[in-house]
Amino acid sequence: MDYHLAADSLVIFKDKIYVMDDNGIKNLILREFHDKSYTVHPRYQKTLTIVKKLYYWLNMKKEVP
Repeated sequence: MDYHLAADSLVIFKDKIYVMDDNGIKNLILREFHDKSYTVHPRYQKTLTIVKKLYYWLNMKKEVP
């Protein structure tokens, strides 16, 4: 089985937080990793690499700026 429900009600898929198809949540996650100064404004590949370490959603590669 590739997924399970964590104690805090998060769905975990292959050791990553599964994000439902909610553009608001996805945009919040992407802004956090793309726009914050501590990430030094990473480009596309760096943003995708960082986000993919913690989160999973369908078609992620198409939605990362």
